[in-house]
Amino acid sequence: MPGLIELTARSRLKKTASGLLLLACTSLASASTLTLDQALQTAFASNPELAAAQWEIGIADGDRKQAGLIPNPEVSWEAEDTRRESRTTTVMLSQPIELGGKRGARIDVASRAQDAAGIELERKRNALRADVLQAFNGAQNAQQRLQLARQSLQLAEHGLRVAQGRIEAGKSSPVEGTRAQVQLSEVRLELSRAERDQANAYQ
Repeated sequence: MPGLIELTARSRLKKTASGLLLLACTSLASASTLTLDQALQTAFASNPELAAAQWEIGIADGDRKQAGLIPNPEVSWEAEDTRRESRTTTVMLSQPIELGGKRGARIDVASRAQDAAGIELERKRNALRADVLQAFNGAQNAQQRLQLARQSLQLAEHGLRVAQGRIEAGKSSPVEGTRAQVQLSEVRLELSRAERDQANAYQ
């Protein structure tokens, strides 16, 4: 069960990282090319799980301070009889005194919880960093493949124009034009796949 919970949490973290990367790509695409540092900064600043982990550190810090305080004194009162002339009112002040190292043990437990919160924050930061790196590299590879496909399309279109010119001039057979047309269709199909893969990588 702990493994299943961790797997589910990691899956949510990956989806969140991918969403943040897509948001960063959309917001920064008009200004400049998105860099890895910008993607990481955006993810760290906007990730809700990291924010929750930082809140946990604040809570643990407050618990640690609270654990070091001496218990508050308690004031109570009681009244006997309801008649004014015979009524007796008693006010009591009590101060708990901790023995047997209770305060020290409480401080130690709170300090360990504080350390655990810090370790958990660092673990989530590292997991998010890995997910952003993976998503960023995938998006970069898809972008490069799309650029190559576009360049190939330009070359194939140029090759078809050259082949048609040679056919019209009587220097080549129509088979060469058919071959160039088939090659252009294959390149267009590859371009369509590259565009789809890029969209998937950004998502």
